[in-house]
Amino acid sequence: MKGCKSATECLHCVADFAIQGGVDMEKTKNLCIYTNKDDTQAHFKNQEHIIPACIGGMKKLPKGYVSDEVNTLFSGLELKLARNSPITLVRMFVGPGKRGSHNPKRRGGASKIVSVMQSDETGEYSLGYMRVGVPITIDQIHMVYLEGGKRQISFCFDTETVDEDHFQERVAEWIHELTEFDGQATILQKKEMPENEVILGKESGRWYLAASTDKEALKEESMKELRLLGAANEKGLLNASNADAQVNESFGIVDLQMPHKGRNHVTSDIRQEIDLYAYYRVVAKIAFNCLAEVRGWEYVMQQKFDPVREAILTGKDIEQMVMMQGKENSHADVLNKLEHAKGFGVWRHMICITWVPNGLVAEVMLYGETNSMVVVLSREDGHDFGEMDGYVCDWENRREMRFLDYLGEITREDCEPYEWDEVEE
Repeated sequence: MKGCKSATECLHCVADFAIQGGVDMEKTKNLCIYTNKDDTQAHFKNQEHIIPACIGGMKKLPKGYVSDEVNTLFSGLELKLARNSPITLVRMFVGPGKRGSHNPKRRGGASKIVSVMQSDETGEYSLGYMRVGVPITIDQIHMVYLEGGKRQISFCFDTETVDEDHFQERVAEWIHELTEFDGQATILQKKEMPENEVILGKESGRWYLAASTDKEALKEESMKELRLLGAANEKGLLNASNADAQVNESFGIVDLQMPHKGRNHVTSDIRQEIDLYAYYRVVAKIAFNCLAEVRGWEYVMQQKFDPVREAILTGKDIEQMVMMQGKENSHADVLNKLEHAKGFGVWRHMICITWVPNGLVAEVMLYGETNSMVVVLSREDGHDFGEMDGYVCDWENRREMRFLDYLGEITREDCEPYEWDEVEE
């Protein structure tokens, strides 16, 4: 437009003009709401989920809203949301799984955090991870060092992948894998473990070494032990049906226990790294996607949303855009009571967008958290947004809707009325 100094400034003018009813922006296609790039500068084959699929999101923004290049950037951030964020543990326990799967065997599948677990019944230690609150044992070998250089060796597998009739076959395969261990492993220190016990396990191509100490020498020592085990196996000394105890003792093996698996109550020592900045960026992205969903492309192209756009794309000043919401200022308590009364999932995600005297903000509540996050979408006047709106993802019941439709659902006449708590004067 006349007087614009750049293409970006001109774009904002067109968007502002469109909002006031000047043009029909629906005819304009393939212009990324994050980068302002069109299909001469970017690709638009895919669509962006409003809420990440890894936490249950199903619906997508219209094609042409978000470029493939930005979508690829977001995929990396969403992986950190699943594996290295404040919601990782709750996702591990309640789901959903990879790409939003509701299959019990896949729920939480993208967030396998291997840890040292202890049976509440036997006190034995093992390596595994939690999936929807259920302990899953990974393939592992237990080595207990006894007096006189003797060793007690046992194997442990999960019978979901190895049934009892094929245990011996799996042992042979597993021993072969063990002999290829190159010392590259994540050491999981558990000080309560017996000092003479070491556990080595493998999951998704990664090795894990559990012991009471975290000394690096453990890796080399374990490699030596596994070479010894491989030599014993080559001589046929590890077959439980014909093993000669005296010959085994020549290799230092005095007790060879065949595979077992424990699926009882456990105490798990789960440790994870949190990437808070990536989490903030995804939370802001969710809020901005919802804004685009409820108010449209032309609305979010306004220049006043440039700061949050840049914060999402680059991380610049993201900690000034996203912050923890105090419980006393959150809508979560009231909304939780409403949803439970009307049959909505306990672990739903909700985004409430509203204007405030100095801008436009979104409250993002993932997994029904009462300690919700606030995203500053704009620090300029937000009256043009209108009444409060937003988005609800009830992934447990496979439904998503705008916030106003959600209010209509929970207040319709065929539902039991919500009993409000009395407010003390």
